Amino acid sequence: MIFTSGPVIETPSGPSTTEAGPAFKVIVNQSSGVARATRRELSDMFLKRVDRWPAGDPVMPIDQSERAPVRLAFTKDVHKRSLGEIKTYWQQKVFAGSGTPPMVRASDLEVVDYVKDHRGAVGYVSAETRLEPGVRLLQVTE
Repeated sequence: MIFTSGPVIETPSGPSTTEAGPAFKVIVNQSSGVARATRRELSDMFLKRVDRWPAGDPVMPIDQSERAPVRLAFTKDVHKRSLGEIKTYWQQKVFAGSGTPPMVRASDLEVVDYVKDHRGAVGYVSAETRLEPGVRLLQVTE
Protein backbone atom coordinates (compact mmCIF):
# COMPACT_ATOMS: atom_id res chain seq x y z
CA MET A 1 0.00 0.00 0.00
CA ILE A 2 1.21 3.46 -0.76
CA PHE A 3 -1.28 5.57 1.18
CA THR A 4 0.23 8.93 1.83
CA SER A 5 -0.55 11.73 4.20
CA GLY A 6 -0.10 15.42 3.92
CA PRO A 7 -2.09 18.35 2.59
CA VAL A 8 -5.09 17.49 0.47
CA ILE A 9 -5.48 19.23 -2.84
CA GLU A 10 -9.20 19.70 -3.34
CA THR A 11 -9.45 18.35 -6.85
CA PRO A 12 -11.84 15.76 -8.27
CA SER A 13 -10.98 12.11 -7.82
CA GLY A 14 -9.82 11.24 -11.28
CA PRO A 15 -10.60 10.97 -14.93
CA SER A 16 -14.10 9.47 -14.79
CA THR A 17 -15.96 12.31 -16.41
CA THR A 18 -19.18 13.44 -17.94
CA GLU A 19 -19.48 16.29 -20.41
CA ALA A 20 -19.80 18.63 -17.43
CA GLY A 21 -16.70 17.31 -15.65
CA PRO A 22 -15.75 14.57 -13.19
CA ALA A 23 -18.63 12.26 -12.23
CA PHE A 24 -17.64 11.63 -8.60
CA LYS A 25 -15.31 12.52 -5.77
CA VAL A 26 -14.06 10.32 -2.96
CA ILE A 27 -14.38 11.52 0.62
CA VAL A 28 -12.95 10.49 3.99
CA ASN A 29 -13.49 11.61 7.55
CA GLN A 30 -11.70 14.85 8.38
CA SER A 31 -9.56 13.08 11.00
CA SER A 32 -8.18 10.58 8.51
CA GLY A 33 -4.44 10.97 8.13
CA VAL A 34 -4.55 9.74 4.54
CA ALA A 35 -4.46 12.33 1.76
CA ARG A 36 -4.30 10.15 -1.33
CA ALA A 37 -4.65 6.58 -2.52
CA THR A 38 -4.30 4.79 -5.84
CA ARG A 39 -7.32 3.46 -7.69
CA ARG A 40 -6.13 -0.05 -6.86
CA GLU A 41 -5.98 0.74 -3.13
CA LEU A 42 -9.43 2.29 -3.27
CA SER A 43 -10.82 -0.74 -5.12
CA ASP A 44 -9.24 -3.02 -2.53
CA MET A 45 -10.93 -1.02 0.25
CA PHE A 46 -14.36 -1.32 -1.37
CA LEU A 47 -13.82 -5.03 -2.11
CA LYS A 48 -12.70 -5.39 1.52
CA ARG A 49 -9.29 -6.76 0.62
CA VAL A 50 -7.82 -3.98 2.78
CA ASP A 51 -9.43 -3.60 6.17
CA ARG A 52 -7.20 -1.09 8.00
CA TRP A 53 -5.91 2.41 7.34
CA PRO A 54 -2.17 2.94 7.94
CA ALA A 55 -2.90 4.37 11.41
CA GLY A 56 -4.82 1.19 12.31
CA ASP A 57 -8.39 2.44 12.08
CA PRO A 58 -10.78 0.04 10.35
CA VAL A 59 -11.64 0.96 6.75
CA MET A 60 -15.40 1.47 6.48
CA PRO A 61 -16.37 1.72 2.79
CA ILE A 62 -19.80 3.12 1.97
CA ASP A 63 -21.42 2.33 -1.39
CA GLN A 64 -24.41 3.98 -2.99
CA SER A 65 -27.48 2.29 -4.43
CA GLU A 66 -26.95 0.13 -7.51
CA ARG A 67 -29.40 2.45 -9.28
CA ALA A 68 -27.34 5.58 -8.55
CA PRO A 69 -25.45 6.94 -11.58
CA VAL A 70 -22.54 7.86 -9.28
CA ARG A 71 -22.13 4.19 -8.34
CA LEU A 72 -21.88 3.21 -12.00
CA ALA A 73 -19.22 5.89 -12.59
CA PHE A 74 -17.27 4.86 -9.48
CA THR A 75 -17.45 1.15 -10.34
CA LYS A 76 -16.27 1.64 -13.92
CA ASP A 77 -13.48 4.04 -13.00
CA VAL A 78 -12.14 2.49 -9.78
CA HIS A 79 -12.91 -1.22 -10.07
CA LYS A 80 -12.62 -1.34 -13.87
CA ARG A 81 -15.59 -3.74 -13.78
CA SER A 82 -19.32 -3.64 -14.38
CA LEU A 83 -21.90 -3.43 -11.61
CA GLY A 84 -22.90 -7.00 -12.47
CA GLU A 85 -19.35 -8.24 -11.94
CA ILE A 86 -19.15 -6.53 -8.56
CA LYS A 87 -22.53 -7.95 -7.57
CA THR A 88 -21.34 -11.46 -8.54
CA TYR A 89 -18.12 -10.96 -6.55
CA TRP A 90 -20.14 -10.18 -3.42
CA GLN A 91 -22.64 -12.99 -3.98
CA GLN A 92 -19.74 -15.45 -4.09
CA LYS A 93 -18.15 -13.98 -0.95
CA VAL A 94 -21.43 -14.05 0.98
CA PHE A 95 -22.25 -17.60 -0.16
CA ALA A 96 -18.78 -18.79 0.87
CA GLY A 97 -19.14 -17.06 4.24
CA SER A 98 -16.01 -15.04 3.61
CA GLY A 99 -17.30 -11.49 3.54
CA THR A 100 -20.11 -9.00 3.32
CA PRO A 101 -20.43 -6.06 0.92
CA PRO A 102 -20.00 -2.47 2.05
CA MET A 103 -22.94 -0.73 3.64
CA VAL A 104 -25.13 1.16 1.19
CA ARG A 105 -26.52 4.65 1.62
CA ALA A 106 -29.31 6.02 -0.56
CA SER A 107 -27.93 9.46 -1.40
CA ASP A 108 -24.88 11.69 -1.52
CA LEU A 109 -26.08 13.48 1.62
CA GLU A 110 -26.39 10.19 3.53
CA VAL A 111 -22.85 9.22 2.46
CA VAL A 112 -21.48 12.58 3.61
CA ASP A 113 -23.29 12.26 6.95
CA TYR A 114 -21.98 8.72 7.51
CA VAL A 115 -18.40 9.60 6.61
CA LYS A 116 -18.56 12.68 8.85
CA ASP A 117 -19.68 10.54 11.81
CA HIS A 118 -17.22 7.61 11.38
CA ARG A 119 -13.45 8.06 11.57
CA GLY A 120 -12.51 5.17 9.24
CA ALA A 121 -15.23 5.77 6.66
CA VAL A 122 -14.58 6.27 2.95
CA GLY A 123 -17.28 6.97 0.39
CA TYR A 124 -17.96 8.58 -2.94
CA VAL A 125 -20.42 11.27 -3.93
CA SER A 126 -21.49 13.04 -7.10
CA ALA A 127 -18.99 15.67 -8.22
CA GLU A 128 -21.38 18.53 -7.55
CA THR A 129 -22.02 17.49 -3.93
CA ARG A 130 -21.12 20.20 -1.45
CA LEU A 131 -18.90 18.87 1.30
CA GLU A 132 -19.61 19.69 4.92
CA PRO A 133 -17.20 20.25 7.78
CA GLY A 134 -16.05 16.88 9.05
CA VAL A 135 -15.24 15.38 5.65
CA ARG A 136 -12.55 16.04 3.07
CA LEU A 137 -11.52 14.82 -0.33
CA LEU A 138 -9.27 11.84 -0.85
CA GLN A 139 -7.07 12.41 -3.87
CA VAL A 140 -7.15 9.34 -6.09
CA THR A 141 -4.15 8.65 -8.30
CA GLU A 142 -3.36 6.09 -10.95
